[in-house]
Amino acid sequence: MILSHEVNFEPLRQSLYGEKVSLSKYEIVKLPNCQITNDLDKWILASLHELGLEVEEEMNKYYLDSATKLVLGFVDKLTNWYIRRSRRRFWASGMGQDKISGYNTFFEVLSTFVKIAAPFAPFISERIYLQLQEFTNK
Repeated sequence: MILSHEVNFEPLRQSLYGEKVSLSKYEIVKLPNCQITNDLDKWILASLHELGLEVEEEMNKYYLDSATKLVLGFVDKLTNWYIRRSRRRFWASGMGQDKISGYNTFFEVLSTFVKIAAPFAPFISERIYLQLQEFTNK
């Protein structure tokens, strides 16, 4: 079952386009022992981890419809909760620790999510993956 990115992933695509403007001036810097203190960052990372486990479980049982619904549910969490609630952090002037942490979390979530979503939405997943590579190959 392949999802049409025009319908199901449109909110994610729009969010990425908006955030890419902010991210374009930012070089992704992995902070090896960076402690995540923001509750939204903790929540989205925990949700992502849970998504990976649940999708793997559903795929192992060949319940592709359930796995697809989980992926789409995460897109909703990411776009309607995490990104909307983090916009002030992303748009803040300067590069404070909270903004850097938010960018790194967003990058980590997207990098992992495209790997989980690839079986269901291969074309949009690859497109997002290639866009993310622009930030790591500077």
